[in-house]
Amino acid sequence: MIFFVIPFLVFLMLPSLAIAEEAFFETGSVTVSDSIDSGNWETVMLRERYTNPVVIVGPVNHNNDRSLSARVRNVTASSFELGFQSPCESVGDDCQPSGGWSAETIRYWVVEEGVWEFPDGTKLEAGRLTTSDVRSWWSNNWGFDTVTFQQSFSQRPAVLHSVNSFNDSDWIASSAWESGNDTGNPPDSSGMTLALEGAEASWNHGSEVIGWVAIEPASGTNNGHSYIAERLSNRDVDRHDDSCDTYSLTGFGAMPDLVASHNTMAGTNGGWLRFCGGELSAS
Repeated sequence: MIFFVIPFLVFLMLPSLAIAEEAFFETGSVTVSDSIDSGNWETVMLRERYTNPVVIVGPVNHNNDRSLSARVRNVTASSFELGFQSPCESVGDDCQPSGGWSAETIRYWVVEEGVWEFPDGTKLEAGRLTTSDVRSWWSNNWGFDTVTFQQSFSQRPAVLHSVNSFNDSDWIASSAWESGNDTGNPPDSSGMTLALEGAEASWNHGSEVIGWVAIEPASGTNNGHSYIAERLSNRDVDRHDDSCDTYSLTGFGAMPDLVASHNTMAGTNGGWLRFCGGELSAS
């Protein structure tokens, strides 16, 4: 049984552009009709042109009760491809529902790589790590890489992370925790540990690019749009088919875009986040 995440984080905002003079980002959502293992990818055309875009995606909605995670490939200055993938399909098991996969919605956030600051002073940093190091339950595998931030945050930042390449078609996700080998603590103000996450599905994987964004927990208005960046402490999140963890938000007049990642892990089974229950709503 997979148990995770203490804590996980959320980042919400309405679709927007321009956070600083030469930095910008955008958010959005895509409906994906079938799985990657069935050959299905959706192309996302970006509204701005980037130099080194970092793409954060997911969690996947919950129209299918089988395990799924989001995957990205072919990231360019103006587009990327997005899909969902089942870990059991990648290891050769036939886990597709009898009627085929139902369509899922996946939200995304694209940020220009670099060190930035919101007009209200909130610090943000986006980067990419190329690695083949896998953290996995199999054989108690503990591959990881240490990332040092280029700036010092005033407190532990919320860190979002997603695999940004598809060099190896087998299923894989990503994990983040504090600098070192203690997965029970979140990334600290000066750096973090990143790894490809194999969970109970894989212990070996080809080299991939992990995109990550670290942001100070804060809320406010940026370029006329409300945002919340937050790290949720002391919440155990059980398996997606066992229970849902509900978090209430206020201050959004329309449906926000939300991306989320786990920043700690309890135990060694591994895991990744998934929407469930009532999904998103505006309040």
